[in-house]
Amino acid sequence: MNRFYKMMAQISFIKRLFFYLITLFGFIVVIFFCLFFSLKTTYQDVKEEERRLKVSKVQKQDEIIVLNDLKENIDKLNEQLRIVSLKLPSKNDLSSLLSSINELAQNSNLVVENYSAKPEKDLGGVTEISMLFEIKGDFLQIQKFLAELGQIKRLIKVKLIGLSSSLSNKKDENFVNVECLITAYRVN
Repeated sequence: MNRFYKMMAQISFIKRLFFYLITLFGFIVVIFFCLFFSLKTTYQDVKEEERRLKVSKVQKQDEIIVLNDLKENIDKLNEQLRIVSLKLPSKNDLSSLLSSINELAQNSNLVVENYSAKPEKDLGGVTEISMLFEIKGDFLQIQKFLAELGQIKRLIKVKLIGLSSSLSNKKDENFVNVECLITAYRVN
């Protein structure tokens, strides 16, 4: 009987050993699957993050291109504004403009008469100042005067309203009357 108990003890030991080995194998399988799926999820997360970073990098490069274009446009506009601000005074200097016109007329041996200012017009950041006046003198001198008027540093527009010959001045056939509308601009 002793042998029977020994055999039973050996079988019982083998069963327990077998049970322990199967349990250990089960734990190993469970741990393997847990690690595998967590690593697989982590790998997928890494790949998704890499894809997002690539997209983000491309978007940032596009934004940099757009910002550089905007900067170039702003620089161009600033240069244009600088040029315009040189030609557009920031204060109402109608008297200095009239002085310049009168000086040019005197240098050209012309007579400037009948100044009349029109109401100022606000054009949104710029004010338009218009003046109507009459010039009398030799036709060639008037041409020279108008050419020199275009050289004034101010931004101005000259419109000829009327041109008439004066028959009262018989000694000079080229004597004419010119009615002009001059428009100047200034920054508000």
